[in-house]
Amino acid sequence: IISTPETRAAIQRILRNLAFFRRLAQQHDWMKGLSEMAQASMAEAARSKIFLPGQEVIREGDPGDSMYFVKSGLLKVTKQIPASASAVIGSLSEGDYFGEMALITGRPRTATITAVTRTEVLSMDRESFERIVAVYPFLRQELEKVVSSRQQGLSASLEANINRSENLSSKIRMIQDLLIF
Repeated sequence: IISTPETRAAIQRILRNLAFFRRLAQQHDWMKGLSEMAQASMAEAARSKIFLPGQEVIREGDPGDSMYFVKSGLLKVTKQIPASASAVIGSLSEGDYFGEMALITGRPRTATITAVTRTEVLSMDRESFERIVAVYPFLRQELEKVVSSRQQGLSASLEANINRSENLSSKIRMIQDLLIF
């Protein structure tokens, strides 16, 4: 083996990523069946990215070309809702993941994810994802289940935000009516 600083750095990156994916495999049901080789494939494909507070990682409506795994930090999830600029519908922190919906469905991003604190994520691009699920097809099947569940949760969260917005609008109109008299 040729040992150069670049080779050593690449091996160290893969080993750090592998340790992270091993921890994730214990946290998420869809990853529990991943073999050591599958985890190593993901570790090799993943690239670290840093986002500072206020930086968007993904934007609602954009095409989805990567999936992300949160190594550290805090992110907020926002969604455009009718009659409002946007609503915070969730948060993400270490061990969470996002972006899989666009990779699985081919549809645009369904929410905006923004760093709240300095955040490190591991990203996996579509090409790497497709290469891995070609070898481990059960991974796509498991993620399809996750996507279905998340879509249902997103619909429920959006409906709740719309209802709160409608209730608030109704209360504001009632107060305005009272102030007119």
